[in-house]
Order: sequence, then C-alpha cells, then structure tokens
Amino acid sequence: MIKTVFVHGINTNGNDDIFRMADHLESEADTKMVPSNLHRFRYGPIGPNDARDLKFLQETAFRLIKEVGDGADLIGHSNGCRVIIEAMRLGLEAHRVILFAPAVESWLALPQGRGCDTMIVVHNPRDKAIRAGEMMFYHPFGSMGRKGYDGPVDNRVINFKAQPLDTPGPFKHSGYFTGDDLLTWSDRVKTWLK
Repeated sequence: MIKTVFVHGINTNGNDDIFRMADHLESEADTKMVPSNLHRFRYGPIGPNDARDLKFLQETAFRLIKEVGDGADLIGHSNGCRVIIEAMRLGLEAHRVILFAPAVESWLALPQGRGCDTMIVVHNPRDKAIRAGEMMFYHPFGSMGRKGYDGPVDNRVINFKAQPLDTPGPFKHSGYFTGDDLLTWSDRVKTWLK
C-alpha cells in the first residue's frame, strides 16, 4: 500500500523541487523516523496552457486516484495541489494532505465530511509565482499559495504561514525544496505526518 505521495507542479517533473523532499526523506529512512512507502506521482512536465485544461486536470486526478487509492498522505506543490483537491472532489479519501504554495483559489472548500482528515496549507504572501498565476487571463490558478485557505470554516484545515526567509529564491515559490530550507521543511513534514 502507498502511504505518502508527492505531487509536482507545472514546468517540472518534480525532480528539481518537491521530489527532492521525497529523496531526502528516503535518505533518512535508516533512522526509522520517516514515513515509509514514498511515491512520486508524475504527470508532466506540463505548461500553464495544459494546467488550464479542466479535462486534463480531471484525467490527471483520476490517474492519481487509481495509482494511490484511499488512505494515503498527500503532499503537493503549486499545481499539484489542484490535482490533489480535484482528486478529493472526485472521491479520493486521503488521510493527511500538505499543500505547499497551492495554485488554488483561497476560498475553495473541501468536500464536506470527506476528502481528508487534515489539510495543512503552507503559504507565503511574497510568493511571486502564485501572484503571476493569479493575473493570467482565464486561468484557474488561485491565491491560496499567498493567502492561505480562507473558505468556509473547516476544522480540518490548518494555515501555516511561511516566513519570507523560509522560501529562498527570486519567486519565493519553490525554495522549500532547496538547501537548508529542504532540511527545515522536511523536518516539519515529518512532524506533521506523525
């Protein structure tokens, strides 16, 4: 059974950002303090135009459901968070969900009483990539990666505001998965998954 699943965003296959976290956690497996059965869900690289295609989003979400099954912990970055939320909307039952810089509307509600037990939204008001995505004409990218979740009250959702220095790089979007920040955020993820 797959226990922890990583889902990448656009313009990447995950190897240069969120899958680095999976690699790091696997390298610490000897300590027995890390999750087991890590899985990397790949659906790209794709560009913004593909991400705009709602049929592609649904097909990708159905692939995630088929590949992962219910009960997994899901960790997404950027557009990967849209894939995760769409999969939950289509019936996937996750345990814990961690969203890094989600390119999702901040008001988007989770399915009532289903979808996941807990969702942590890591957001940064200085995320320039999310800001640029919000401004793209006719694009479904939203502001959750900058604002956090601000939809209907849902006790399953925990907003976690990243400090600017916790997300290096010019766009403040993928720095969670580089250098010393990778170690810091990997430790936080291990705590959240306990």
